[in-house]
Amino acid sequence: MYQGIQHLRTTINLSMTRFVNPISSITASVRAPAHTASKILTQLTEKTLRKLRLVVFAPLLAAVTCTLLAVSGLAYAEDTRKAFEVEYSVGNNYITAGTAKLSFTQEGAIWIYRLTTQPAGVFKLAGKGAIEEMSILLPDGDELKPQRYSFRQDQETKRNVDAWFDWDANQLKYTYRGADGVVDLENSIVDRLSVTLNVRKQLREGFEQFAIKVFDNGRIKAMIFENEGEETLSTSLGETKTIRIRSQHEGGSKRRATTTWFAPELDYIPVKIEQHKDGKLVARLTISRLAD
Repeated sequence: MYQGIQHLRTTINLSMTRFVNPISSITASVRAPAHTASKILTQLTEKTLRKLRLVVFAPLLAAVTCTLLAVSGLAYAEDTRKAFEVEYSVGNNYITAGTAKLSFTQEGAIWIYRLTTQPAGVFKLAGKGAIEEMSILLPDGDELKPQRYSFRQDQETKRNVDAWFDWDANQLKYTYRGADGVVDLENSIVDRLSVTLNVRKQLREGFEQFAIKVFDNGRIKAMIFENEGEETLSTSLGETKTIRIRSQHEGGSKRRATTTWFAPELDYIPVKIEQHKDGKLVARLTISRLAD
C-alpha cells in the first residue's frame, strides 16, 4: 500500500502530466491469470491445504481466549481478521485525481486484501484507467501469511507484477514486467500491500519504531516505521483520534516519506495517507466513507 501511493506521487503533481493508480488481480500462473480468489485457492499445494484444516478453528479458540488475546501478540489473529471496506478521495492540495477503495474480506479460508483506484476529472478524460493491487493471505497460527500478490493497471501489461510465496520451499517466485525471478523467502517478508496489516498489529501491541522486509517490484526492501504520536483529525466521519506513523525505506533516500494516520477506535483502519517528496505534499488519500 505504501509503495502503491508512489504511483500516485508521479501523477498527482502540479504539471498533471500523468495519472498512475494501483490495480492488481490475482493470477493462477504467470501466463494464465485467475479471475477469482477461489481459483487461486484450488492451486494451493496439498500440504498447504492440510495446514488450513489445522487453523480453521482458530477463530473459535480466539473467542474463548479473548481476554488473553487482548494483551498479547495473538490479538492479530482475532482483531485483524475483521472484514472492512473503506473509500478515499485521492489528490493533493490543488486537485482531486480520483477515488480509492481499500477492502479486507474473507472467502472461505483465505483473506483478500485489495486496493483499487479510479481516476476522475481530467485524469479520466485523459484515458488513464483503474489500478488494482491485491494480496491473498492464509492463517498460520496467530498470523496471516501472504500467498499471492499482484498488481494490474488496465491493459498496461508491462506494469504487471505477480508474486507467489512458497513457504514450504522458502522461495518467493515473481514476475516483474515480463521477467521471472526467485528470491529466498524469510519468515518476516510481506508484500508491499499487506505490510499495512503488520503495522496495525504492531500498533495494537504498541511500538516506537520497527523494521520489516517488503517485496516491492522484484526487490526485497527494508522499511522503517516510526510512531510519531497521537493526533485528532477532522474527517468525513467527524473528529477522529489517530496515531500518526511515518515510513520510509531503510538506507534509501530521505527525500521521500509516507505518513499514515491509523484510527484506534476504528480498529486501526488508516483514515489518511500522505506522501511527501523534499518536504512537499505530492499525494493524499483521505477517508470519505466507511462501510457498515
